[in-house]
Amino acid sequence: YEILVLDAADVYIVKKRFKQFTELYAILTSQLGKKKLPKFAKYSFYENRMKPEVIERRRSDLERFTNNLLSDPITRESSAVKEFLEPQDGENEQTLPDDIRSRICSTASCGNVHTICLDENGVLRGFGSEQNEMSQLGFQTQEPLVLLPTRIPNVPVMLSVSCGAYFTACIDASGSLWTFGSVFRDTGTPRPESFRSPQIISGLPTLTS
Repeated sequence: YEILVLDAADVYIVKKRFKQFTELYAILTSQLGKKKLPKFAKYSFYENRMKPEVIERRRSDLERFTNNLLSDPITRESSAVKEFLEPQDGENEQTLPDDIRSRICSTASCGNVHTICLDENGVLRGFGSEQNEMSQLGFQTQEPLVLLPTRIPNVPVMLSVSCGAYFTACIDASGSLWTFGSVFRDTGTPRPESFRSPQIISGLPTLTS
């Protein structure tokens, strides 16, 4: 499983087998007790572990569990956790390039399964899930989950951004409204093929926020 870990100012991907996560959980349970640990990933011997929805649910649960361990000062300092996160043979990878690390995120907005960030230069970046191919991230991808903040192409400098459940709306420096994702009744676009990329909405007065 590949999970995204937020560790202080660093962000990286941890690649481990499910058995390794269960071994860590067992060690921490013996040391600290189950009540002091975050909720572990759900699993059942009767479910089909190869189903995409089962794999994604388990991956998401493991990601939440690991990040909760790091947010707790007691479990964070555990030698078992530190050893678990120690990279071995390329298991852990730094994910944020320097050009993204140096940017200041001035605004971030979240939908049900996606997040859009606006940096101090008016650049939009999106990450999260392209659930049901609604294109709420503003770009096309073959990946079911976009882990890295990815620049949204073909848009001007933006002043603000706001996400709905499965769509995104933003206002550019000239006061024009742009939308992408979801269905046309949410985004204001007249044709269903237009939500797959950012589209400017005509017929509106100049907007500021």
